[in-house]
Amino acid sequence: HICIVNAMEGVETELNALILEHLKSRGYLQSSATLETELQHRKFKPLPIVQSPGLLTKFLLAFERGDRAGFFNLWDQHLPLPLKNGDPTCQSLEFNVSVHFAVYPVRAGTGSGAQAVQDFKSYLENRGAVLAQSQDFAMFCALPYVPDPSKHPTFKTIFTDLWTIELKARLEQFLRLAISEVSDAPASSNTRLFSIYTSSKGLRTSGTTMGEVSTLQKKLSDQEQHYEAKLMELQTNYHTLVGISMELVETLESSISGQQITSDYIHGLCSRLFGSAVQQGIDLTRPGTTTALLRASVTALTQSVQLSQRPATQQQQQQQ
Repeated sequence: HICIVNAMEGVETELNALILEHLKSRGYLQSSATLETELQHRKFKPLPIVQSPGLLTKFLLAFERGDRAGFFNLWDQHLPLPLKNGDPTCQSLEFNVSVHFAVYPVRAGTGSGAQAVQDFKSYLENRGAVLAQSQDFAMFCALPYVPDPSKHPTFKTIFTDLWTIELKARLEQFLRLAISEVSDAPASSNTRLFSIYTSSKGLRTSGTTMGEVSTLQKKLSDQEQHYEAKLMELQTNYHTLVGISMELVETLESSISGQQITSDYIHGLCSRLFGSAVQQGIDLTRPGTTTALLRASVTALTQSVQLSQRPATQQQQQQQ
């Protein structure tokens, strides 16, 4: 019961600080003075108004440059401890941002990233130990031990531009509500209370809107579904090839014993591998025809797979 009361008092204290900040920013000096007097009478101590010119910009620059130390210095200095320890959104962002810094050197091509991976491993063992046990983040415990995570199916997504853009948008949205950004902002939108209101209404003040975040999330979801379908197709083809390979070994063993390999068998095998179109072009009376057609089909299939693996934007540019 005491913990609940303390938590409610903490929330009300933060709300008082937001209201005072807004009143003073708009010039309602008499109203703000009256509110302060009333709060003193009720023995409330409002939190100090945070005014850090360019603070949001500093956060985002550190994020974009892969400056892990600089980012978390700002994070620890300007975000209150109750928020970092008790807010799920804040904790989730901290973990994902740590993942971002762990893979940044590889994504940006600035080196092997050994130190970044070591920093992330240290984070998992200390600050992020509790969150790493959750279902959403448990898979990242293996990240420091994978030789080339950019090629691993589990971690491919975090090396895409879309994942980074979506993470940055969520981070910016959160920071706008958590800190007071007064530099490079018009007077009508330089308070945290105003940012909370515009965010709840889906209005644009600056940066990325929640609508854009939703669009990016949908694109990411569509991309994941596309690659899942490709993976299932590859798995099916793999099992088909294994079956055909076993048949070929058995057929070769039978041919050693004198059993003849018929043309119908070759036709059927090619049909299973590449479809009826290849089968119709096979002329077993002309040596080398079957091999040439199979090689041409393999080359065409390889080019098709490589094209399907390119991002959609690259394919559109190439078509234009």
